[in-house]
Amino acid sequence: MLLTISDVLDAKMLSEARSLIDTLQWQDGAETAGSVARRVKRNLQADLSSRTGVKLRKQILDTISGHPVIRAAGQPRKFSKPILSKTAEGGAYGLHVDNAYIGTGEARVRTDLSYTLFLSDPKSYDGGELVIERTGVTLCEKPEAGSLVLYPSSSILRHLSTASLK
Repeated sequence: MLLTISDVLDAKMLSEARSLIDTLQWQDGAETAGSVARRVKRNLQADLSSRTGVKLRKQILDTISGHPVIRAAGQPRKFSKPILSKTAEGGAYGLHVDNAYIGTGEARVRTDLSYTLFLSDPKSYDGGELVIERTGVTLCEKPEAGSLVLYPSSSILRHLSTASLK
């Protein structure tokens, strides 16, 4: 299954999210990657432990978990905490498969479905496509800001490099 859902976040929600994102601290994404992913992960990941990060994470999770199309298509029992990443010039996230399990202890969740929520206007940056490799087909997704792409966590993915930010 591959499903692109438009307007998961409306213009007001996107504006609020971007305002919160502007205040976040960022770290090397490889620090949160497993040993295999660390070799191909060249992006930044937001520290969502701050008050602002917790607020943003909750807003995104509440919106996604309550979205009727996502609920109908994915039939989720539980959601893992969102991870917020960005790719600066020259960065990318090479071929990888999302983790089958996320979290530890009681928060550990099996992730059969993954998603990428696009927060930036696609005209505002070069590159950045979500690439899904399927048998004999390569799918590239770079939808409008506020759109979400839902796909099996077992998909072979790449997040293309950002050649330059406008």
